[in-house]
Amino acid sequence: MPSVHFAPIFQRHLPVQSLEPQGRDLSECLYALFQTYPSLKHYLLDDQNRIRQHVAVFINNQALKSRTNWNIPLNDNDQIYIMQALSGG
Repeated sequence: MPSVHFAPIFQRHLPVQSLEPQGRDLSECLYALFQTYPSLKHYLLDDQNRIRQHVAVFINNQALKSRTNWNIPLNDNDQIYIMQALSGG
């Protein structure tokens, strides 16, 4: 099953830095996490259920291109990284 790894900033919402939620695609994995950790959903998603702009999601070192399409198939050994996006000028 895929592993989801969280940056330390998420420790206020999660008791661990990595989890292995059930799911065949990214959407199923995220919603499995939201059921266990409801406060995480409000931090990761906006009111339209899009991944917030201040959140970056990577699957096997590839940045998620869409903030709305999470129907990305996952393999058992996939690594998902969720972190706070940095911005600046």
